Amino acid sequence: MRRRLFTRGAAALATTAALMVIAGPARSATSAQPGHDFNGDGYQDIAIGGPGGTVDGLGGAGYVTIVYGSKNGLDPANGVTISQASAGVPDDPEEGDAFGSSLAAGDFNGDGFADLAVGSLGESIDGNTTSGSVTVLFGGAGGLGNGYLVPGDRAIGSAVGAGDVNGDGQVDLLVGSRSVYVTGTVDTYSFPHGGYDNPAISLGGEDGWGGEDGIITGDVNGDGYTDVLAAWTAVGGTPEVYYLPGSANGIQGDARVLVDGGVSIAVGDIDKDGHADLVAGQPAGYTGGQIEVEYGTANGFTGGRVQTIDQNTSGVPGTSVYGDQFGSAVAVGDVDGDGYPDVAVGAQSKAVHGATAAGEVVVLRGGGSGLTTAKAKAFTQDSSGVPDTAEQGDEFGWLVSLIDHNADGRADLTASAVGEDKSWDGASYGAGVVTTLRGSNSGITTKNAMTFGPAAFGQNPTDARYGWAITP
Repeated sequence: MRRRLFTRGAAALATTAALMVIAGPARSATSAQPGHDFNGDGYQDIAIGGPGGTVDGLGGAGYVTIVYGSKNGLDPANGVTISQASAGVPDDPEEGDAFGSSLAAGDFNGDGFADLAVGSLGESIDGNTTSGSVTVLFGGAGGLGNGYLVPGDRAIGSAVGAGDVNGDGQVDLLVGSRSVYVTGTVDTYSFPHGGYDNPAISLGGEDGWGGEDGIITGDVNGDGYTDVLAAWTAVGGTPEVYYLPGSANGIQGDARVLVDGGVSIAVGDIDKDGHADLVAGQPAGYTGGQIEVEYGTANGFTGGRVQTIDQNTSGVPGTSVYGDQFGSAVAVGDVDGDGYPDVAVGAQSKAVHGATAAGEVVVLRGGGSGLTTAKAKAFTQDSSGVPDTAEQGDEFGWLVSLIDHNADGRADLTASAVGEDKSWDGASYGAGVVTTLRGSNSGITTKNAMTFGPAAFGQNPTDARYGWAITP
């Protein structure tokens, strides 16, 4: 009997990159060029996971949509859906596989095209209902194509990330796991240059962890090696953010806790001092939630300053209310083209015009002194110009992403609302939608905003959880 497993993903997570993403969202701010350009046309693309989606009548098999960037930004009409039923994708769709649980982009085979790692947390292999898997889809002139399956034995795929952790010039695949039966791990996989056969595990996991929710990467101490940060939740539900430095031998085993209560993570050099900074969302345990910024130094995060911001901080729109979950998602990117990365913060449970848990996203500006609340902006599905409506339980701000999709030098904001269009009253999640807002000289704007979901790609939207994972 297959178990259906889902995790708060990607970053993520951000990636997170990443988780994410970390989130998980997996949240990665240092993916090697070509970044998120899967087809090599010079525009950054985006991948969006719907792990609850129905494929060939199989509920929860999951799918991922790829929307390609262009001079006019993202266009859902210029997009494709990939599932385990797609040609060239290994394995077959099964109920509860949750293909699209986590996502990360990176040029894993060194051919100049971005590739995509897709976690399937619910994958069952050889009767092991908690094995999980990660599929790497390889980019090319025609977009993403053939894939390679990394099978698991301990619920892998809760988080994925990308980064050159040993400085050999090759982007490595980082795979996180989550299970109630065994401890979580972070494994590193390396693909041969120009190929993808027989990936080799170059590092075992960091045992004793409850499981990864998001993996992100960045050179924190400026030594030329990509460092790894992982958001994980221990047995009992305690979230923390761990720091694993990179080295000539890969990520080191002396993992260190950086942030207690960190659920979402993102990395970027906010003050442009040459050291990557960590943004960690702490949506619970504080009045309405907060974010914590750990500024990197030549010694990593040792001796660096720490900044906390919540909705009661001067300049931040609105007021902290218990349960808002400010910090439910975070992303880093330069939205106004001034050269300093900015930060998007999700507050997925924020009430909007009386609609509880409708959700909100706040954008904060970066600068030479770090993150500032001056000229901060807040966006909801009720914001003028957004083609949607804030409704109870939409959870807008579940995940956020900041990527420049039209190559104008300004990152665009994409935010998901996984609670959109629930199939029955009381459901935790729904079909899900994402909203994309463009960057401009004045920051994020709602001009030419668009909202789309699985139906835009001809997919069954019921309980898809579309936007559960987004490439950061």
